[in-house]
Amino acid sequence: MSLVQRIEYIRGARSAVYGSDAVGGVVNIITRRDNDGTT
Repeated sequence: MSLVQRIEYIRGARSAVYGSDAVGGVVNIITRRDNDGTT
């Protein structure tokens, strides 16, 4: 969990943005960047 900056959960159908498999919602996990810019 120390590499995770934040977790976003978007409810509802988002197939126009995330593809046809995003029927119930989307979980987006944003990781932290290292000091040198790599993940």
